[in-house]
Amino acid sequence: MSRPVRSTATRVAGVLALSLALPVLSSARAEAHAATNTPASNYVSRVLAVTPAADGFSVKVVEAGNRLEVRWRSGAEIVINDYDDHPYLRIGPIGAFENRQSNAVYLNADRRGATAIPSGLRPDGPPEWRKLSSSPVVRFHDHRVHWMGTSPPPQVEAARGREHMIQTWEVPITRGADTFVVSGDLRWVPGPSPIPPLAAAGALGMLLVGVVASSASRGHSSRALRIFSGMLGSLVVVDAVHLFGIAFGVRGGSGVGRVVSIGWVSVAAWAIVLLTIVALRRQRVDALYVGVFAAGIVTLVGGLSDLSILSSSSLPFAFSNGVARASIALTLGLGIATVITGVLLTGNPGRAQQRVAGPAVSGLADVSPP
Repeated sequence: MSRPVRSTATRVAGVLALSLALPVLSSARAEAHAATNTPASNYVSRVLAVTPAADGFSVKVVEAGNRLEVRWRSGAEIVINDYDDHPYLRIGPIGAFENRQSNAVYLNADRRGATAIPSGLRPDGPPEWRKLSSSPVVRFHDHRVHWMGTSPPPQVEAARGREHMIQTWEVPITRGADTFVVSGDLRWVPGPSPIPPLAAAGALGMLLVGVVASSASRGHSSRALRIFSGMLGSLVVVDAVHLFGIAFGVRGGSGVGRVVSIGWVSVAAWAIVLLTIVALRRQRVDALYVGVFAAGIVTLVGGLSDLSILSSSSLPFAFSNGVARASIALTLGLGIATVITGVLLTGNPGRAQQRVAGPAVSGLADVSPP
């Protein structure tokens, strides 16, 4: 194998190794990035009716079926009852409260209901109210509205490509002497095919790789570097939409701090991208290696870890399902294209050349390794 070929192969291997290292070491964070432990799925839960009709409050399913949101609007306080018909949550003009004596406080802390119930509780006794918020709205997990099994129901296993009714559910709410029943159903709804968005994103990526490769081969190195920088910046924008959509789509929607807590690897990669773009504008060709590394991290952590979103019908996302799927497809297509483009460009400049002088950079292909 000739020396230039060995050199290029070594660069490719090194870049790929760096791109894989951080996601593997931070697998726990990647799982949190995947919808903050509220996974995308094909289970769709919905509210069908409140009986009798009520104007004083509203109920809806949120967070891809993971929680119910009850919002008080007017009149007397309302009380949401637990699985044993004891007071569980109270909502009114001064805020939301939970009854610490209710078993549901502990059962609902885990999606599978695996949290141990403390001994000595008195669900039949006087409620022990603890304030949750001054806002007259509460989001809470409720095992009645989602599938509790670890595997799909038999009818779904038999025909995953068809829609199925899985179960109906009811949640009782009281207001003074009046009792209301919130009723709904849980269905299996097959998700869309991931092929069209991936194909479109892949075509865009191939086009960009072709444009950069053509510019570099014709000696237009400055143009090639500008396009590569633009690809890096666009990748960050798309990944930011994805991460913010997840962070603001769960647990009440105030997710600025959550962006950092669940997405610190992505945020760090964004910072590296910014520094890379600044360096490339100053014609620091050695910054290509760092840019490829950052693009690989964003692609793997921000795209591959949430690949299931493309084929799921129920998504824990603050924006529309279409935006969620487009952000994942573009992260993968644009990210892979950026990595390939960066690897192609790193194979051209000499290792000793750290700065290309002058506003017009000579062709990258004209500089051979020593």
